[in-house]
Amino acid sequence: MGNAVAKEMGGEQTTMPYRVTRYRLLMVKDGSIPTTWDRQVRQSKDVADLMAPLAANLDREHFWCVLLNGKNVVVGVNLVSVGSLTAALAHPREVFKPAILGNAAALLLVHSHPSGDPSPSTEGSISAP
Repeated sequence: MGNAVAKEMGGEQTTMPYRVTRYRLLMVKDGSIPTTWDRQVRQSKDVADLMAPLAANLDREHFWCVLLNGKNVVVGVNLVSVGSLTAALAHPREVFKPAILGNAAALLLVHSHPSGDPSPSTEGSISAP
């Protein structure tokens, strides 16, 4: 019967009720990015321009979720993960949570390369047979 406690009463089995925790989720503004950038995202350079102040001079990889509205205008940025020198792990739950709470119509996933080399690592690539 799981977490419920059963009692025998006169040949009849009854179940004691148990409580289920109720949650309330909140999204809290945590400052702002120092930029005058407020354009619609049309190309990857737009995202690079937006994220450059956040990704400058980092000693570890960082992974962000950039929230967009229905017109591809950035409405928020969430730091999902801070990793190591060569990797930043991100679970889908942590990526989609701010997107859902922020009512994003779309999202962009961004991560930094502390080495400054933007070429992909071998871990995420698929090799041809």
